Amino acid sequence: MRPGSHRPEYETASSFGALCANSHTESIIMVNDICNRAGLDTISTGSIIAFATELYENGILTIKDTDGIDLKWGNHRSMVAMTEKLAKREGLW
Repeated sequence: MRPGSHRPEYETASSFGALCANSHTESIIMVNDICNRAGLDTISTGSIIAFATELYENGILTIKDTDGIDLKWGNHRSMVAMTEKLAKREGLW
């Protein structure tokens, strides 16, 4: 865990965990830290990442739209990468 970061609350674990089909605990801690440092609500951010994943899985968003990130259910690396982009207001966001 990054120094100064906090453990996620249950809502964060739910939105970035079950809602995104993600069981990788460390990634949930990472996105929690990214959101906290950027002043983003973790429940809303997890929900929008899940929505973007649904759009990607159904071909509405493409890999070009996500800047090369393979945004699939359970892909914890892609969720962290998309959360970082969202926090920086890059790409799709």
